[in-house]
Amino acid sequence: MRLTIALLFGLALSGPLTAQVGEQPDTSIDAATRNRVVEAVLQRLYEGYVFPDKAAEMAQAVRAQVKRGAYSRIVSARGFADTLTRDLRAVSHDLHLEVVYQREVRDEVPDAEPSPQERRERRAFGRRVNFGLERVERLSGNVGYLEIRSFGFDAADVDSTLTAAMNFLAHTDALIVDVRRNGGGEPLHGGRGLQLSHAGQHPDQQVLLAATAPLG
Repeated sequence: MRLTIALLFGLALSGPLTAQVGEQPDTSIDAATRNRVVEAVLQRLYEGYVFPDKAAEMAQAVRAQVKRGAYSRIVSARGFADTLTRDLRAVSHDLHLEVVYQREVRDEVPDAEPSPQERRERRAFGRRVNFGLERVERLSGNVGYLEIRSFGFDAADVDSTLTAAMNFLAHTDALIVDVRRNGGGEPLHGGRGLQLSHAGQHPDQQVLLAATAPLG
C-alpha cells in the first residue's frame, strides 16, 4: 500500500478528482508521516502557489501549528488532510486550495494524457453531474440564470450540454452566471465566448481562462 496526500490549488480542483478521493478508505498515520506530509505540502506551495508572499504566510502558520503540537494527536490520514486544508484556508481564504488524501495511486507522468479508461470514467462521472451545469432557468424580467458547479471536464464532453443551456438562454435580456459553489477545474473552451473565470499560474504567471462556447 502507498499513502499519498496531495495539495491541490488554483484551477486544479475538479469534480471528478474530488469525488474519487472522497471514496478512498481512511488509514492511520504516525508522526514521521505527518512530518513528511507537512514538508511536501509546504514545498508544493513554494513551488506553485500563485502568490509567493501568501505561500510564505501559510507555511509560517503551519509550522507554528507543528511547533505547538496541534497535529500530534491526529492519526487519521483523511483527518490530517482536512486539518491542513482548514489551516491553509484560514490564512489564504482561498477555497480552491485543498489537501486531499488518497490511499493508493498509480504512478503518473507529469502532464501525461489520461488513459482511455480514465477518460471513460471521467465522462461517466460528468454525465451523472450534468458536466457541472447544475441549473439553468429564465427568471422574471427575462433574466437568464446559469449555475455552473465545475470547470473540470473536457470541452468535447461538455459542449452539447453547454450549448443546450446557452440556446435556452439565447433570448434573455441579461444573464447571471452563478459560480459561487464552483470548485474550479480547467478551461472549457477558448475562442470568443463569455469569460467565466481567470487565474494566474505561478511561476510563469500564465493566465488561465474559462469560458462558454463561442458566442457566434
